[in-house]
Amino acid sequence: MDSKKNDTVLKQWAYELREELKLIQSREINEEARSNMMSYSIPKEEVEQYGNIALSKFIASCKDIYQSKANNAHMVFYAWFDEQADQLRMSAVSQIHNKFPFECKYEICSIKTLSESVISQNSGLFTENKTLKIWQIEI
Repeated sequence: MDSKKNDTVLKQWAYELREELKLIQSREINEEARSNMMSYSIPKEEVEQYGNIALSKFIASCKDIYQSKANNAHMVFYAWFDEQADQLRMSAVSQIHNKFPFECKYEICSIKTLSESVISQNSGLFTENKTLKIWQIEI
């Protein structure tokens, strides 16, 4: 897959997110997280061709879209790689929860590290320290 096609795919995904995303708020963190979650499957044989910079820009643009849909609600946008589903996933939860809806151990990482995680297909959860890498930012 060439980089021009990759750019087109990422731009299409961002466009669809902008059109489809409707953020909800809930006192129940799991309901809020599931309702606000979007996921993107990048085939293993193509993921390296996207590159760290393009994936980082895509994730940042998704954060901007989530932020524009938050309507001044105090939320936290977060993204991670779901290794079992082979998906880049993202969601937002209200800051009042003061946590993420994961039962596993996790660590906050940079957007670059998250992009590298997607490219290497390694979430961190199944490595020696069994810690999921999550990029997060208040929106």
